[in-house]
Amino acid sequence: EDLPLDPPGEYANSCVGRERMFEHFSRVHGARVSLIRLSYAIDMRYGVLHDVARAVLAGEPVQVSSGHCNVIWQGDANDIALQSLAQAGTP
Repeated sequence: EDLPLDPPGEYANSCVGRERMFEHFSRVHGARVSLIRLSYAIDMRYGVLHDVARAVLAGEPVQVSSGHCNVIWQGDANDIALQSLAQAGTP
């Protein structure tokens, strides 16, 4: 929480912008919010599993240069998000 945010790319920057908007309106309206950053949510249209499956289906080598990735099943991400509401507050 103390590290400065320096996200790479437009999407990551837009996520920070979204957080700032939630923080701003939480302060203005006194609304409680819960900010959650997921490393990666699984969606079968894109992402790590899609890339692996596409390569396997095409008979191409699977890229393993990153060495690791963080993933979470969408159902678990939803469960955690709902549980976080009990901890929500205003910045």
